[in-house]
Amino acid sequence: MAQVTSDSVTGEYLMVLPGGSEYALYVNRPGFLFQSLHFNYTQNTNKPVVKDIALQPAQQNAKVVLNNLFFDLNEYELKPESITELKERWWIS
Repeated sequence: MAQVTSDSVTGEYLMVLPGGSEYALYVNRPGFLFQSLHFNYTQNTNKPVVKDIALQPAQQNAKVVLNNLFFDLNEYELKPESITELKERWWIS
């Protein structure tokens, strides 16, 4: 897992990722809800992937969506790549 810090003024960041894979993107900032996204970059098109991510301010009783939970077909056990999402949401240690 790589960690990137965004520009403090614009919020922009740049990551160079090899094509041919699927990626999960985790974004957090103090005072805001954690955000996770999943994107498919298996088609190595040499075109940049642009993701605009709007963070929601953290509030009591806020609803969240879990995006990066993975299961095998007809199975109930989470795949190991799901652990990061759950750790970021503080549900497991």
